[in-house]
Amino acid sequence: MLARDEELPSGDELAGEFERFLAEQAKFGDDPSGPSPEGPIL
Repeated sequence: MLARDEELPSGDELAGEFERFLAEQAKFGDDPSGPSPEGPIL
């Protein structure tokens, strides 16, 4: 259930957000000193 009275995003909007998310995640892989793709070692 939605918390607010808003329209759901379209498929194109969701795809655009997902592409931006993936691009941001790919940046982490370019920096060897950054977090590992597997996550933190516990």
